[in-house]
Amino acid sequence: MGSIRRFAAAPALGALDVLLPAHALWWAVFGVPLLAFMHGAIGFLAMFPVTLAIGPFGLAVIATTLLVRFVLLPLSAYQVRASLRARREAEAVNQRLAPAIARLRRRHRGRPLELQRAILELKRREGIDPLAGAGAALRGSLLPTLAQMPVLIALYWVILTFAHSGHDLHFLWVVSMAVPDPILLPVLAGLATFLLTRLTNASLPPAPEEDEQTAATRRTSALVSPLALVAFAHFAPAALALYWLTGSLVAAAQQWFVNRYVLRLSRSPA
Repeated sequence: MGSIRRFAAAPALGALDVLLPAHALWWAVFGVPLLAFMHGAIGFLAMFPVTLAIGPFGLAVIATTLLVRFVLLPLSAYQVRASLRARREAEAVNQRLAPAIARLRRRHRGRPLELQRAILELKRREGIDPLAGAGAALRGSLLPTLAQMPVLIALYWVILTFAHSGHDLHFLWVVSMAVPDPILLPVLAGLATFLLTRLTNASLPPAPEEDEQTAATRRTSALVSPLALVAFAHFAPAALALYWLTGSLVAAAQQWFVNRYVLRLSRSPA
């Protein structure tokens, strides 16, 4: 493990010297352990002919991503609990207001903006905070995501550190994971992100003010993130595309389990 020391320096911050202490602490807490794990995984996988032929570096990227996702499972569990609470509250509101909303839909047919304003006014009259759902979404999605960022950014820099180390970084059909794979890995990462987006959207409760036009707009916007990822991964090192692909597949599997079992059980009668 002695050779890892030359990789252990924190990524440069440039002119932001004021952040150096916090930056060094972040790298010591998150970056160095991930760097050590990945270094050990590469050395272990290089001992076997099969994994050596496949590519120890690529396999180590997959293993490290799986480890990070496992460590972050408590945050994923918090997201599921918050999502369940928000879904139950939204479904209760929808059921309570369903007759009045149906009348508003007939009255404002073909005028989605007027329908949304009328439903917001209905919620205010009924004492329902229109921003309550947004607050639940913030707690259930944004805050856990922000909590994960220090770990995920450290993993990003660890992968870049190894990708530019000059070692043999082949993986399957990719000659070097330090350079972009122009087609296959970016497309696979984009498809995995699209799958994750579809599964996540399927877990959300329907909004009472959503008409067909709004639903179509939401479905179209769900394509933006996967397409942007494909474009970015086309120019990024293949190691990062493999990291995005692995992380999205794991998150999609978790979301499928939640949709298939957790949400279904929550809707079952007691």
